[in-house]
Order: sequence, then structure tokens, then C-alpha cells
Amino acid sequence: MEARIPKIYTYADYLQLPQDVTVELIDGIIYDMSPAPSRIHQEIIFELTLVIGNYIKQNNKPCKIYTAPFDVILVAFCKNAQDERYQALHRIKKDWSPSS
Repeated sequence: MEARIPKIYTYADYLQLPQDVTVELIDGIIYDMSPAPSRIHQEIIFELTLVIGNYIKQNNKPCKIYTAPFDVILVAFCKNAQDERYQALHRIKKDWSPSS
């Protein structure tokens, strides 16, 4: 019996899925997602948003936090990779300490 090669999906394939299908596309594989986050997940997200949001405001950082689900498209090559906006998380991790 011949081994089956799994289909590698593209972002174009993902866009063709029905709107009510809750999935994510990672490295060409479509994964089912849970229909709604758990209560503990929401509490953790809320606390992280407060901590990171306060850091951004107190330090006048040009960042935004989005807690609602929305599509994120990451590309292998980005001509703006040196743009400082794409390095914000690295700088926050480097600059931030729990006591500040």
C-alpha cells in the first residue's frame, strides 16, 4: 500500500472555509480550535492585558493589545522585519521586570 502524503493547506484554502468553522492554520495543517476559551483562560488573558497594557502606557510605547480573536498572518519573509514595531515584544521582555 502506498503511503498517503498529507495535504498541505495554504492561506487561500483557509479563506475558502465556511465562516462558522473554527480552525487555525499552522505550517500547512488545519487544526480544530475549541469553540470558546475557558474561564481560567479568560482570567489569565485579562491579567496579562492589564500588566502589559500598564507597561505600554507608563513607558509611552507605540504598541497596542488585542484580546479578541482575529486572524494573524505571519509570513516567512517580511521586508519590514527590521521595523522597530516588529521587535516590540523582544524589547518589552528585555526592559520589563515584575517590580517596575
